[in-house]
Amino acid sequence: MMIPPLFIDRIQTTFPDGEGDAFLGSLTNEPAVSIRLHPSKKNVGFVGSHSVPWNTEGFYLPQRPEFIFDPAFHAGAYYVQESSSMFIKKALEKIDLPSHAVVLDLCAAPGGKSTLLLSHFPSDTLVVANEVIRTRIPALKENIQRWGYPNAVITNADPADFEVLYETFDVIVVDAPCSGEGMFRKDPDAAKHWSPDALQTCELRQKRILASAIKAVKPGGYLIYSTCTFNAGENEAQVNELLSQGFEFIPILSDSEFPEIERVRSDGRKMGYAFYPHRVKGEGFYLALLRKSAEFTEIMPTETKMRKPFFSKTIKPDAQMQQWIQRPDEYVWKERNETIYVLPKNLEKNIELITSSVHVMYAGMAAGIQKGGDFLPEHALALSVIVNNNIPHIEFTEEESLKFLKKESIRSYELPKGIYVVRYQGLNLGWVKAVPGRLNNLLPMEFRIRKNIEW
Repeated sequence: MMIPPLFIDRIQTTFPDGEGDAFLGSLTNEPAVSIRLHPSKKNVGFVGSHSVPWNTEGFYLPQRPEFIFDPAFHAGAYYVQESSSMFIKKALEKIDLPSHAVVLDLCAAPGGKSTLLLSHFPSDTLVVANEVIRTRIPALKENIQRWGYPNAVITNADPADFEVLYETFDVIVVDAPCSGEGMFRKDPDAAKHWSPDALQTCELRQKRILASAIKAVKPGGYLIYSTCTFNAGENEAQVNELLSQGFEFIPILSDSEFPEIERVRSDGRKMGYAFYPHRVKGEGFYLALLRKSAEFTEIMPTETKMRKPFFSKTIKPDAQMQQWIQRPDEYVWKERNETIYVLPKNLEKNIELITSSVHVMYAGMAAGIQKGGDFLPEHALALSVIVNNNIPHIEFTEEESLKFLKKESIRSYELPKGIYVVRYQGLNLGWVKAVPGRLNNLLPMEFRIRKNIEW
């Protein structure tokens, strides 16, 4: 990896007494490998691993395995996430939300922070995961579905589109697109594309994103700003601008907690927390938690254009549909393009507000399709935390699970006709349909393992 000379000069100036050498030397080390466990799904092998200090659900692995060949990964038992970015958990612990809160992850793909938000906040919180780049939506949707919570909406919108949702959100997370200095050792392309001009481009983009975010967050609400860069123009300068516009800085750590995490200051004021790769077991990261003043005022949009309804109609589920879900009476059932979705009843109005205001790609939980007299459950339902645990199931070995995940043929089981959930060590992987003499693999093609497996 070729580190840009101008970047080297800045680091050597920033860190005195030889610490710059330690910083730059750490960029040649192997990056740490870490995962974050799903709090409501079975842990199938990471007990005893060294935990990430600032997130009790995070664990370091001794080496990077082929996650694609681990059935537990496909079941959503954990998320592969860089350890420094798990620090958002500490910020969330400082936030006390009202009931039926609405949270926006404004730059969400591939989904690490959105899944963390879903894990942390109660089920009556609506999490809106937005991604402006349409080609990144499939990965975001797949990860949200693996995580399995029904209190989520996925949107594909420019940050400016959220200005119509004036002062709607209790929390907005802006993990801003940045120059990626903190990812140099994980992504050599980040170093290759680094330049002073690129830094300035990122700073301007971040200002534009934040200009929209501050309009959409409620007075008294919270804004979490983060990047994976060390550049003050992308970090402290952006926070300083927010402080001048009616936001206050909220401390996350006491002075004695995690001394390896840098307390960033500028002009004598606290500006956030920085993770440096020579001090922590993780990549470069910056985060600040801010609260919008209750007296903050903006000009409210004069008009809003209502979008076409996302769902075509509300339906009344019959007993056959309801049997697939725990506590079915807690959900409202909607239809879109022949697929039936379930939404938490206590979030229906908030979901309708989002779907009528910005471009929505997915909302609630895809439950199934009604075909003739049969209800065919969706793959997302199998991985969800609301699926009925008492439905018929088949426990597969690791080899059988991988064959299922490659969408290959599976050995015959002598079972009564019907649909069964496939499990690996108690974790749901998807559905099969038992017919005389065989099992039909119902795994959607987009979820299959494409990489060859050497048996």
